[in-house]
Amino acid sequence: MAISRFLIPLLLLVAPAVAPAASKLAASAYTKLDLDRCTEVEHEDEGSWARWKCAGYGRIPLWVEVGDERFDVDAGDRPDDEGRFGSTFDSPPSTVEWRHSAGRPFAIIYRLTTANPDVPTTSLLVVERIGQGKTMGCRVAEIPGSTKNANLRARAIADAIPAGRTKCLGSR
Repeated sequence: MAISRFLIPLLLLVAPAVAPAASKLAASAYTKLDLDRCTEVEHEDEGSWARWKCAGYGRIPLWVEVGDERFDVDAGDRPDDEGRFGSTFDSPPSTVEWRHSAGRPFAIIYRLTTANPDVPTTSLLVVERIGQGKTMGCRVAEIPGSTKNANLRARAIADAIPAGRTKCLGSR
């Protein structure tokens, strides 16, 4: 009985502190990515390079670049200036996961799949910070798709972005 009298006041003290944090928890939304429904905004015939602007989440656009059959996806009004491309041919994602808090997106997660007939099929989960305002978008993580709990790890990394606990990966 003494324990319950002790716990009730403690819970009353802790509850207000937990409530604001709970309302800021990150959630996921998903959008489909179909390059046939996107607008090509730039291309170079030499070098097989192109960039598309695609519908994203809310009013935040997706930017898809391809260079030599290697893809990079960015989001926001300040996309990455330099595409970060893999070392092997890959396919663009068909779905993009948007991490958001209270409907405000701060990161995207997508999966690139190898498209090179000379190597076994693998995948890579990519975490990108959304470029908004003065903040440039960038890639913050690459997680091999075969990694245990890869999706959970990608979300944890993405969810650290609003607190400033992530850094952009360097160019290859």
